[in-house]
Amino acid sequence: MTQRPLFPIPRSSKVKITPVSADVFNVELTDLSDDDVKNIVGFFLAMQGRFGTFRFEHNGVIYETCRFESDTGPEITNEPAPHSRTIPIHILRHQ
Repeated sequence: MTQRPLFPIPRSSKVKITPVSADVFNVELTDLSDDDVKNIVGFFLAMQGRFGTFRFEHNGVIYETCRFESDTGPEITNEPAPHSRTIPIHILRHQ
C-alpha cells in the first residue's frame, strides 16, 4: 500500500497551527516565498481539493488520513500579510 503524501509545511513562512475542533486544524501561513506558494497550490491541486487524502504532522503527531476542508483552492492573498493564507485541514478519524 502506498503511503499518503505529507502536507508540505512551508519553511520560508511564518506558520501557526491552531486546533479549531477535535477534527480540524487551521494552518495559518504568512510571508510565503513564491516557491512555497507554488508548492502549496500544487499540493492542493494534486489532492483535487477535498477529494484526495494526505498525512498531516503537528507537534510530533502524524495524522494519517486528512483532507482539505474546501474544494476552493488555497488562494494566496496579501491580507493580512504578504503571501498569506489560512488553510483548514480536516482529520478523518474513521478511515
